[in-house]
Amino acid sequence: MSTQTHRPSGDLYEIWMHPNPDVAGDWLPSCVPAGPDGNPVRELSEKIFGRGHCVWVFWADSHEETMNIYYTFQGWGTHRP
Repeated sequence: MSTQTHRPSGDLYEIWMHPNPDVAGDWLPSCVPAGPDGNPVRELSEKIFGRGHCVWVFWADSHEETMNIYYTFQGWGTHRP
């Protein structure tokens, strides 16, 4: 039996939450490329804000689609460049 995994087109992104150093219990979101391309952003965010965690992973075909998905996830409405 053969198993195949369908890989969507586009790139894989992660949404991370980091603790807000100024407001206890508040979290600061970031949207970064998954894998090694996102390492510099995750490392810098950890230095500034402390250890965060990945809360969602998604595929997107363009920057516009990435931002629209991120804004929808955050409840911010439609991204307008």
